Amino acid sequence: MRFLTAILAFLLVVSSAFAAPPAVNKAAKDSTVAVRAERGHAAAKGSAAYVGNNLFVTNHHVVEGSRSISVYIPMTKVHHKCDVVMSNPKADVAIIRSRKPVTLIKPVKFAVIGPIFTPVYAAGYGSSMNDNLPGEFLRVYGGGKPQYSMANKSWYRFGGDEGCSIPGDSGGPAFDQNGNYIGPVWGTDGKNSYAVRSRVVLAMLATVGL
Repeated sequence: MRFLTAILAFLLVVSSAFAAPPAVNKAAKDSTVAVRAERGHAAAKGSAAYVGNNLFVTNHHVVEGSRSISVYIPMTKVHHKCDVVMSNPKADVAIIRSRKPVTLIKPVKFAVIGPIFTPVYAAGYGSSMNDNLPGEFLRVYGGGKPQYSMANKSWYRFGGDEGCSIPGDSGGPAFDQNGNYIGPVWGTDGKNSYAVRSRVVLAMLATVGL
């Protein structure tokens, strides 16, 4: 009995060491939404971050070619029809605007500078056959330190003990350990997740008047 208790205590310590900080969990819950983009008979699913002024940031590839876009919080009545106001295919960033005032969701707080030595976490409404997640539950993952690309200065990658992005996470927010927004996630190689740097997003938001 004592042995089992010791094992459980050890597992709790390990899991808490890898858990995202409370500030990250709160920021993710406050500002992350799911995205559904209709394309004819098919639909693309992704995630997005609310940045204020009825604007959301997601990936270009999530909304590309869509005839109808909506953002929502699964299992709630929060639902907004949106239009694309700016998209950058090269950086894979899209800014979409709700057709009605956004309530019950809080805007992210942008990081003053991107993380250099501190962990990166991300959030999204992803779903995977391997995770038994239907895309209705918010996941927070990551925890690895960022590695910046010299070839492409608009993105960075990060790993972590809490897993990588899965289908449906695209466009979801990446945060520093203080819960500050540092850009949208756009994919994974199975070991690392990739995210766009906030300066790319801020430049686009300045153009649309945020």
